Amino acid sequence: MHDSLEAKIKSEISILINNQQKYFPHSIFQDYYKLFYQAYFGPDHFNDSPEKVQNLINFELQKSDYHLLKRIPVYKLQLYETFFRIDLVLIKSGILSLNELTEAFINSCHDIRETEMDKWDDIWKEVIIQLSQKNISFTRNESQQIQKLHHSQKYMKNYYPHYRLINEEEFIKLYKNNNKFQKTCFKIANFQKVTFK
Repeated sequence: MHDSLEAKIKSEISILINNQQKYFPHSIFQDYYKLFYQAYFGPDHFNDSPEKVQNLINFELQKSDYHLLKRIPVYKLQLYETFFRIDLVLIKSGILSLNELTEAFINSCHDIRETEMDKWDDIWKEVIIQLSQKNISFTRNESQQIQKLHHSQKYMKNYYPHYRLINEEEFIKLYKNNNKFQKTCFKIANFQKVTFK
């Protein structure tokens, strides 16, 4: 039952919803599902080679929509564990190298354990409750369907997401070994009122 969730986890769910409303107000139900799926499971196991990962990143880097809005280069997702969305603008601006992000992303990918799936149902039930309490609209049909694990068209049209998800261990490696990345995180931490270490 979702009532068994710790108060700390319920608080982390609330913070994630509040931040989504603040920084991505055009999000719809599908985007909340993706948010919490990423925050809980992190990046799924990825079978592609480093070369293919880099090719996909390079393809996204060719997009011309990076200048269209002020991007959030690092976005923290905290739910049991900690993950980070690393925007590809950090490669485009020379703060991270393609090799650095590729390695961090691949090292972060993992297989989903059965125990994680068992707890996910309780988490998602609590998310549904909190979304309702915060007057975030969705239909009964939406709440019962298995959602697609990609951003909605509305989200993509407004925020042009280009990022890779990495875990806390890989984030700390980047933070310690790259001074430019460290300075960027310091600025973002002040802006988002969060700590990154």
